[in-house]
Amino acid sequence: MSDLEKVDQMSLSTTVESYVNILEKRFNGVERRTIGFDSIDQFITIPGREGDITILAGDSGSGKSLMALAMEIELLRKNVCVAKLSLEMSSERNSDRLFSMLLGKDSKEFIDIENQRGKFKNLKDSVIQYDSLLKRYYFNDDSNLSLYSLPTEIEKIKAKFISDGVLPKDGYFVLFIDLLSLLDGWGQSQIEIQASMDSLHRIIKKSSIHLIGIVQTNENEQRSVKNKSVGEKLYHIGLHNIKASSVYKERARDVLLLNRPKLVKARNNGISIQSIIEEDIMRVQVAKSNDGKDGYADFIFSTSNGLSIVPKINQRPSFNSMAS
Repeated sequence: MSDLEKVDQMSLSTTVESYVNILEKRFNGVERRTIGFDSIDQFITIPGREGDITILAGDSGSGKSLMALAMEIELLRKNVCVAKLSLEMSSERNSDRLFSMLLGKDSKEFIDIENQRGKFKNLKDSVIQYDSLLKRYYFNDDSNLSLYSLPTEIEKIKAKFISDGVLPKDGYFVLFIDLLSLLDGWGQSQIEIQASMDSLHRIIKKSSIHLIGIVQTNENEQRSVKNKSVGEKLYHIGLHNIKASSVYKERARDVLLLNRPKLVKARNNGISIQSIIEEDIMRVQVAKSNDGKDGYADFIFSTSNGLSIVPKINQRPSFNSMAS
C-alpha cells in the first residue's frame, strides 16, 4: 500500500491529493528530463519538462541551427526521441551536418565522393552504424507547416516512433522547430506573434512533449547608429534583441541566448573566420528560466568547419569583461 493510500482519501482536497501523487511519483523515481547538455541543464529546475517551451535565440549565421543539432544528438545519445521540423534547412543539408557531427568528419568529405567507390563504401558503412540511434530521430522539411497543421504533425511523429518501437509509454519526445517565424501564418507584429505563441503554448501544453523553438534576433536594431556599444559588446545580444521579446518571455519557460561575438564581428568586418577559429566561443546563456537561475555554458568547435560543438570545461569571464 502506498503512503497516499494510507491516508483517508476523502479527507484530502483535490489539489492536495494531486500534488501528493506528484511527490510520490518523484519519490519512486521519475525519468530525468534534459535539453541535451548538463552544462545548460544545471541552471534549469526541470529542463525539458513535458508541456513546456524553451526558446533558443541568436543572430543570423551565429550557429543557432548547429547548436540545436548538437542538442539533438546529445538527446538521442541519452535515449530521448527527437523530432525536427525544419522550415529553413533541407533534409539533405541537415543530414550532411548531422553525420558530419556524428562521425567527426568535415562535411566536404560527404559531398566530394563522385566515382570514389572506396570512399563511398566507407562512408555508407559508417552511416549505417547509426541506424539504431536514428530510429529515434524524425525530420520534416515541409515549408508549408503551420500552427493549424502542427497537432496533426505531432500525432504523425508519435505514430512513426510507435511504429519503430521507440516511443516511451508516456509518449514523450523533444520537438525542435527551426525557425518559429517561418511557420505559415506566424505573423510579424507584436499582436500577431502574441496570438501565435498563445496557440503554440496551448498545443504543447496539451501534449506530452517538450518544444525547443528557434528564433532569430533583430541584428539591425542591435547594430544601428542608436547603439553606443563598442568592440565586441556591439555584437552581444540580449533579450531585448528578440522581436516581441516580452511574448516569448511570457510563454516560454526558458529562454536561451546564443552569442558568438568574435565570429559575428569578424564577418561584419570582412575578417577571415579561420583567423579567429581558436578564439571562437559559442556562449549559451540561460537568460530567463522560471524557478531556475541565470547562467551560461561555453562551447567550442573541435573542427575547422564548425560542425563539432563540445562544452568548454574551463569557463571564460563574462562578456562584459571580455569586450574591448
